[in-house]
Amino acid sequence: MKNLRTRFERFCFKHRNKGIPNLMLYICLGSGLMSFLNLMNGGSFLYEMLCFDKSAILRGQVWRLVSWLLTEQLGGNPLLSVLFLYFFYRLGSAVESSIGTLKFNLFYLSGVVLMDLFALVFCPTEATVIANMLFPPEAFTYFYSNMAYYLHLSMVLAFSTMYPDSQFLIFFVIPVKAWVLALVDLVLLGIDVFNMCYP
Repeated sequence: MKNLRTRFERFCFKHRNKGIPNLMLYICLGSGLMSFLNLMNGGSFLYEMLCFDKSAILRGQVWRLVSWLLTEQLGGNPLLSVLFLYFFYRLGSAVESSIGTLKFNLFYLSGVVLMDLFALVFCPTEATVIANMLFPPEAFTYFYSNMAYYLHLSMVLAFSTMYPDSQFLIFFVIPVKAWVLALVDLVLLGIDVFNMCYP
């Protein structure tokens, strides 16, 4: 296993600049554009066409396996949404510059695949009786609409393991170390999982 990891590290180092450079920039710009179009439209037609929907995917709308990345809903305040997207972009850029473009692409895209697999296997459709017994169906409406948010929070953990003593200014005033932010992130994720299982 150690030999396999060494080979993987060598491969990633050798091809460090392969892949999609500035991937987070494209994701955040796409999310911002989609939020702006929804705001201007006054409806959620575009969101409904792009969000993760297991029933629609099983009917052949396979683009939803990737397009949900652009459906991040960060609250009704457009300024807050822009700040969050900028925050995730800066985190993604820092992680990418540290580990390389290829490794960051693999990290991010493996997160996309794992989120898709989890949602396809465990999230119920109308006809999935066993899944409805494991998890309450109403919990997954919240999960579906926040898949991109959870994926981007994984970058907080990645950044915090690489730069634990870095500081963030919460509300541009309160300094918080990255490792403290990661602990808060884990607590909030735990509360969300608990609420999803026991709403």
